[in-house]
Amino acid sequence: NFDSMKSNFLTSNEHPESAGPTLGWNDPDMLEIGNGGMTTEEYKTHFALWSIAKAPLLIGCDLTTMSDDTKTILMNKELISINQDPLGVQAKCIAGCSSTDGVQVYGGALENNEFVLAAVNWSGSTVSNYKINLSSPVPKSQAYTLKEVWTGKTYQATTDYTIDSIPSHSTMTYRVTPTSTVEASNKSAFDEIVEKILDEYTF
Repeated sequence: NFDSMKSNFLTSNEHPESAGPTLGWNDPDMLEIGNGGMTTEEYKTHFALWSIAKAPLLIGCDLTTMSDDTKTILMNKELISINQDPLGVQAKCIAGCSSTDGVQVYGGALENNEFVLAAVNWSGSTVSNYKINLSSPVPKSQAYTLKEVWTGKTYQATTDYTIDSIPSHSTMTYRVTPTSTVEASNKSAFDEIVEKILDEYTF
């Protein structure tokens, strides 16, 4: 069920620094997508969180009877690509980390100076107009393209990024690409997210 999946993910995320290509991988258990006990949105959150955590994607359902929704989730190429990124960086909590009852934001570096952002809504109600805003020195870029992994839609951001709506138990996940550089004196709050992610994952 969702609570068990949540617990497994949070436990595996206690030591993201212990995961990597030369270290091994934190394993929050096999995927339960398609086995019942969760909604489609909860299954999508399940797959997104395992993917950004660089967890082994071990299918746990019966492949001969899985639904079209299950197949669509398990074959999401964008999330599989994030999971298999050569850097092997496990995303870690970068906002909302003091509570697991609301929205938490996870971020991790990807190759080619890209990174992944995932905002998960653990609460039982929809969260609207959620702003990503962190504090960290020295920017990396002043313009970004965000690609949402389920719809493929792209968004542009130059300052804080606001997510219009995060339904209960859903996760908004983005591949983020910096598109231009900026001097330190012109940094934005969204720039700070990039620096926090990239600087904390220097190998």
